[in-house]
Amino acid sequence: MFHGGIHLIATHLRQLYWIPQLKVVINARLRRCIVCLRYGAETAFQRMADLPAARVNQCRSFEEAGLDYAGPFPIKASRHRGGITPIKDIFRYICMHGDESCSFGSCFVV
Repeated sequence: MFHGGIHLIATHLRQLYWIPQLKVVINARLRRCIVCLRYGAETAFQRMADLPAARVNQCRSFEEAGLDYAGPFPIKASRHRGGITPIKDIFRYICMHGDESCSFGSCFVV
């Protein structure tokens, strides 16, 4: 009964007493009740920022694409004339000889 809200408390009190402006009195008390404030509080919603124009505007499929040079690439070290080529050397080559042209063929030559 204590934290049931204005209507429940007013109903129980009116069975025994008649108090003028009872709902105003109850509402003033409930506003100071920490338990009612805690459980009756509304959660704050995060507002989402506007989407970038590139995601909202229409364009053809795969008109813009990106290539992830950071991996992880499932590359297995293989044996050839120079011995074993460690994976870190392949990534070092990609980082040092970056892809300036961004063409389809040059992406796979690196």
